[in-house]
Amino acid sequence: MPRTWIEIDQAALRTNAKGLRALLGSPTQLMGIVKANAYGHGIEQVVPALDQDTDWFGVDSYEEAVRVRRLTQKPILIINPLDRQQAEAIIQSGFQQMISTTSQLQIMDEAAKRLKMTAAIHIKLDTGMSRQGVTLHEWPGFFKKLQRADSLKLAGIATHFANADIPNDDATERQKKLFFDWVSDIGSHPKVVGALVHMANSSATVLNPETRADMVRLGILLYGVWPDAAVSVRAKSVFTPNPVLTLKSEIAQIKTIPAGEGVGYGLTHTLDRETRVALLAIGYADGYARNFSGNTNVLLLGQRAPLLGRVSMNLTTVDVTDIPGALEGDVATLIGKDGEDEITAGDFAFVEDTIAYEVLARLGGHLSREIV
Repeated sequence: MPRTWIEIDQAALRTNAKGLRALLGSPTQLMGIVKANAYGHGIEQVVPALDQDTDWFGVDSYEEAVRVRRLTQKPILIINPLDRQQAEAIIQSGFQQMISTTSQLQIMDEAAKRLKMTAAIHIKLDTGMSRQGVTLHEWPGFFKKLQRADSLKLAGIATHFANADIPNDDATERQKKLFFDWVSDIGSHPKVVGALVHMANSSATVLNPETRADMVRLGILLYGVWPDAAVSVRAKSVFTPNPVLTLKSEIAQIKTIPAGEGVGYGLTHTLDRETRVALLAIGYADGYARNFSGNTNVLLLGQRAPLLGRVSMNLTTVDVTDIPGALEGDVATLIGKDGEDEITAGDFAFVEDTIAYEVLARLGGHLSREIV
């Protein structure tokens, strides 16, 4: 057995999906976003649990799409920009690709012609995020090329919100209006008729029902984590997320260190009392950030044990002086519940001044993921 591992609660995952599905109602479709190894949860552990309650899966790359295809026959959309070297493989595999430039459009059309196949694509419209997508200025030329691309079928039209986490945000309203106006202008064109319209991420889905359109792209909420504190305050009456992931590590060693000694690299922590120091087999190489050093706790036997000194590459030290029952081989919970207490990905995000998405997505792919 590994000394550090992740547990995935598939029942919680299914409960989240069913709850969000009920919130959407018919006929809005649900795309489960499983990019970045399912937000660190593990594609192989997540996709089978979501398969019944999702209509689509969204991934980052062709490689992730291949992993997902082994687990489901639902349609798969590669959300991030096209890798031109994989255009033919994407088409032959039946995956759909998000397109946001005329060059990507041309590459997919030419690849489909060479294969004598029709490729299904989605186009991304940049309505104000200034990231991926066709701008209004670029649109006339792009649309002309789209109309001439006989080997491409337009399966979807999408945009992405920059500020969906902020309730009643003016920028979101501007993006929403521009997108709906844009789609309305082209919606009756034969090339566009039947294309799915989708824009809502997790935050927009629960805060802004008007954005749900034909399909929503749900990520962080499926995994039982609020996108942002402001979203939780506004949307907790609408949906209750159930955390899916627990991160655990076994105590590899316990030693007693006299007062006055330093702990870890740089000896940044000096002990002010005789201290029982427990060593956990986890560190920043596993995704447990160095910024946690001296700033957070782990849960052990239902109690909090503070970190001591710096988190190192594969090891972390904690103070178990006030947990006399702690022994080598006991299991510490770094993310998740132990007894009545809980440490969340959001707690870590607050310590690091980052977001829960990063905390989860960076958890090492080498860590064992067990279904519970």
